[in-house]
Amino acid sequence: MTTLRLFITEDFKEQELHDWAVLDQAGLVIRQGKSGFKALPICAETELVIPTSLVSFIDVKLPEVTGKKLETALPFIVEEHVLSNPEEVHVVIASRAGNQASLAVIQKAWVKDIVAALFVVKIQAKRMFPDFMLLPLKQNAWTLAQHGNQVLVRTGQTQGFAFDVVGTDRDAVPYLLMAAYKEQHQFTQPSQLLAYGELAETVKDWAPRLGVNGTAAIEGEWRFNKFLAPFNLLQKEFSPPNDFLQKIHKFKACAVLAIFIFGLHFLFTLIDLGLQSRQSHQLDQQMISLFKASFPETTTIVDAPLQMQRKLEEIRHARGEAVSGDYHPLLASISKTIGAIPVENLISMTYQDRKIMLIFRTESLEKAEAMRQKLADAGLIATLQKGNANGSNTEVQLLVSGGAK
Repeated sequence: MTTLRLFITEDFKEQELHDWAVLDQAGLVIRQGKSGFKALPICAETELVIPTSLVSFIDVKLPEVTGKKLETALPFIVEEHVLSNPEEVHVVIASRAGNQASLAVIQKAWVKDIVAALFVVKIQAKRMFPDFMLLPLKQNAWTLAQHGNQVLVRTGQTQGFAFDVVGTDRDAVPYLLMAAYKEQHQFTQPSQLLAYGELAETVKDWAPRLGVNGTAAIEGEWRFNKFLAPFNLLQKEFSPPNDFLQKIHKFKACAVLAIFIFGLHFLFTLIDLGLQSRQSHQLDQQMISLFKASFPETTTIVDAPLQMQRKLEEIRHARGEAVSGDYHPLLASISKTIGAIPVENLISMTYQDRKIMLIFRTESLEKAEAMRQKLADAGLIATLQKGNANGSNTEVQLLVSGGAK
């Protein structure tokens, strides 16, 4: 059995040619090439590798529901973490341990477009996953690879991120990695950095700046690694058609037994849901009453606990406290504008009231003033304060907040 691994770009509609590889059953590359959709080789299965930047991974606590009710609730669960409306996103469970889960979120319209484009040439993809998951996973290690101007980083089973490096922005890579390194709630801090290709030549210089002593270079082409999917983005409405019927035809006896077991499970589930429905309805009514009493101006209530959480976020935001989404865009703008501040010179970095305070040592005030001017030219509000002199260096404070020119 052969598998077509097709690499899809974010702007696939504007690209006439697409990279692909044909893998045998052992995961070895038989052949590879670049062609349009109409000229793709025919294989038993097709898997789609998409840019990591298109997929967001969000750690949440799932409600005490199952099946269709849980699937329906997923877009509302991530609503506070994304800019799109719930009906505009496609959400699947990437990994789960009890009620704690990592959810993969992608724009539903983009998935519809790629599925429709492949359907025209009679290709029905079996699975879809972000490209960072092709990087090998090693305990207590981050794996890095560069493809064009993009750097991919895998930090866990379903954890990773990507960022673009263009021109002088290359100097900002250690700074961006350091910011991710400090996000202990999201990533496990590494004791080793593994790198492919061009990054392998510089990873030894980056590692000490991040406080990581262990480094290693990996040979080979990471895009053709064998992949064991922990999850598949092609679920629910994007599941391959007739896939279940094909399995029944191939394994009739096993399928009949599986259907029987599933039927019993479904029957017992219905009985259990029936016994719990009255209690669940009473709890829902109590939560709705509490929400109406707390926020009488709200007329439409879909999910009382989730809407209550959003209202609390709005109150905290109005008081000037940090909420999700404020810190990272501001830090990215600073990094892109002034590059990386050497770790040995950086004393502290704090965030409060939607402002980032950088305290660092500099050789001269003129150099610090030049950094402040660059930030101002980029449309940010930057204030520079001189601190204490320490030998040949001067301690300064740079306060930065978002703004418009």
